[in-house]
Amino acid sequence: MLRYYLLIVTAVLLILHSSAEGKAASISPQKPPANNATQTSPSSLAPDLKRIAGALEAEARKPPSDYERRNVEAQERVAAWTPWIAIVATLEMFITAAGVILVGFTLYHTKRAADASRDAADEAKRASNAAEKSIKVARDVGRAQVRAYLGFDVISGDIAPGRPIKFHVRATNHGQSPAIDVAIASCVVVRQLNWEWEDEEKIPEGQFPRITIHPNGFYDTFPEVFPPVVMTEQLISALREEQSCIFCRVTVFSKDVFKVNWRTQVCFEFSGDYCFNSGKARIAPRGNYMKRINKIPDDKRA
Repeated sequence: MLRYYLLIVTAVLLILHSSAEGKAASISPQKPPANNATQTSPSSLAPDLKRIAGALEAEARKPPSDYERRNVEAQERVAAWTPWIAIVATLEMFITAAGVILVGFTLYHTKRAADASRDAADEAKRASNAAEKSIKVARDVGRAQVRAYLGFDVISGDIAPGRPIKFHVRATNHGQSPAIDVAIASCVVVRQLNWEWEDEEKIPEGQFPRITIHPNGFYDTFPEVFPPVVMTEQLISALREEQSCIFCRVTVFSKDVFKVNWRTQVCFEFSGDYCFNSGKARIAPRGNYMKRINKIPDDKRA
């Protein structure tokens, strides 16, 4: 097939060349031939053209070679599959677009799942914190229900002319478990009515050995008077008229069954007709508390 095309191209070029020479000969003036050379006329090309035509005809009649036949068959197969290739390419385009859409949906739902997981983790953490708080509250409530509670009462007092002041104070455990390592420090002073414990430096207080007070049990103490005071008619009159007052402070250090150290302090006052008529001391408006402490002091003093 390729040789056939080459022969056609050669014939066309020869025809064009002969045509161009003929036109040039008709236009240019005739001159005598130089050196007695003879010119080739166009008619001399006829045999060549016949040979080319014969070669072209023979080439056209020649059966195609195996290579050319396979080449043509391959081109025909490619041409036959071209529509299917276009269809497959179109399908690939749609499949790719669908894949992109599916990836987008996957990323969207993955983000939603991650957000839901984070929210669930936060909710679980909040639930865990709430459970821990509930456990702590339940533990504290349970401890508060069963631990020892110490209360104080002035059982009696001796305030009579010519005799020293004397008070009998009782510490009672109103809780449901023992109060351990109980150390009581107490004292009594006689001062003006508006006097407060913070107005003076530390006042010596009596010390008692460490004891254990069981539930509903009690311990009696007799606070020391500092300095020792012997009652007189004038002092009793000042107490009745509330010009002076007897101040009593009881401080107790203890430990509960949960090994928590506590400090409890109660202040009493005795003055005025009510106290003398009833024979009872009143609780002071300040200085009463119960609080946790890190350690019970070795000297057991307030």
